[in-house]
Amino acid sequence: MAKIKTLTAVGILILTFLAQIFGHLLLKNYMPNAAVGGVGFVLVALLFTYVLFIRRDVFGFILIVYICSHFSYADNQGGLWNLMTFGVLVIFFFVSDIQKQEGFLQKDYPMSILIGIFLLWNFAGWAIKNPMPLVSMLEGIAALLGFLLMFKLSSNVRITPDRVRLFLTVSFFMVLYQFAVALNQRYMLVDWNTPLIGNYSKFGSLLEGDELDNKEAITSGTLRHFELFGEYGLLLTCLLLPLLSASTTQKVIRFGSNRVVIMIFLCIAFIMLTSNRAAAVLLVLAIAFFYVLFAIRLFSSIDRVGNQAKVIIVVAVLVPIIGVYVGLDQIIKDFSDLAPRLAKLSIGGVVSGEDINRGELVSAGALRLKSESWMFGYGYGIPQSNQWAWFGVDTFKHDVGVTDLHSLYLSLPELFGWVGSLAFVSMIVITEFRLFIVSLKYRRKNSFLLVLALGFTMFWGVFLVNEYKISIFRNPNYQMLFWIWLGLSNSLVKTIYLEKLSSVQLSPLPFQFSNRSKTI
Repeated sequence: MAKIKTLTAVGILILTFLAQIFGHLLLKNYMPNAAVGGVGFVLVALLFTYVLFIRRDVFGFILIVYICSHFSYADNQGGLWNLMTFGVLVIFFFVSDIQKQEGFLQKDYPMSILIGIFLLWNFAGWAIKNPMPLVSMLEGIAALLGFLLMFKLSSNVRITPDRVRLFLTVSFFMVLYQFAVALNQRYMLVDWNTPLIGNYSKFGSLLEGDELDNKEAITSGTLRHFELFGEYGLLLTCLLLPLLSASTTQKVIRFGSNRVVIMIFLCIAFIMLTSNRAAAVLLVLAIAFFYVLFAIRLFSSIDRVGNQAKVIIVVAVLVPIIGVYVGLDQIIKDFSDLAPRLAKLSIGGVVSGEDINRGELVSAGALRLKSESWMFGYGYGIPQSNQWAWFGVDTFKHDVGVTDLHSLYLSLPELFGWVGSLAFVSMIVITEFRLFIVSLKYRRKNSFLLVLALGFTMFWGVFLVNEYKISIFRNPNYQMLFWIWLGLSNSLVKTIYLEKLSSVQLSPLPFQFSNRSKTI
């Protein structure tokens, strides 16, 4: 077997930058003719092939796709990185057994069954209801299969300290980069029509004029949508908080706590820059929940009290000083305007969308759901196909004023039907449940794996709540981030069982992976 040549963080960032440069050759503004676009496509394909087949660095490949997916190319065709991932991984899974390579002998039957149901209902939708031309439909099919193949890959990699450090290192760079892009969008320092600064699409355009004081802009980073950018900051904060509070972050992972503090602060800044009230509320609740767990010392891995002081000091000192530059004043104003309505807040008002500024969209979504039985949906597709499913008209011919229903749950049946939607949500819920179970069962063990499990437990809990008012389907590249996060979460659970953190004989867990060994 050929030797695996693992990429360093610098190597991953260099190859990612090259992929971005090659990707520009596929953009109309940079592509004088189809031949140039073809050259760009081939160069990206060769780069991905080099990492996966020549260097045989599976985790490096995942991280390159992960970073690339922060940038939007060919969204109208399903997303460049999604299509490229499909093409490369189809070949990879024909010639390689990732599970054996990583040492996973068990089969994840519950997740495999759910993916099978999910795929079956998509194929039924494509065959029965989807109105798109064949080429456009095939682009949507390839994008979805790219997501699922990446999930299969990322859910079968062993989580090691070196890989976690690598993930955190490239994430540290991305958080710094996203902050720089967000500041540029807010103050219009550089106006270059490129995905590298989130500026190559009408969907990610800056809001000027009366939208904010002094013609400032609600920022979206390179993700093109400010609400997704706010969610991105929220989710990463949930993942990072336990890492800051664990000695294993420095001793085992060997990633400095100061860098974790910087990342948390910048992720909080993302929420302020987007003026995302829902993300701000969920952030406060998540932090409160974490500190309750910290106070009662429920988890042995969360053992660094002193590191919490760093965050408190940074927030207390820096937020008042630079808050005005990152939108703190605007989000305070938004909450002040919202205050009179809080007294009338009710569960019914939240569900109907009236109390969360989603009333019209929830009503439109409810009417759309009542218009058909939705035994089958349209199947996942390119943005035009998905919008046709959500609104019942070709949005290229009829302007409906919005790009989606602003809710993951309202958007699912039109694409996947009721059964496919249940399978999709179940994949997330089962992942959350597994993380919660391993976090709780091994709470007295001191392991970096359990620190990550606690972080991802908070991550997915917040995600499931926040997606009621936003949808990952708004951006096909953001969806790839979702599938990578979901895959790595499942790899984490598998690794915990594989590492045998406990020698105690335990009864099988609900939704536990099929394994003949009774020892966990």
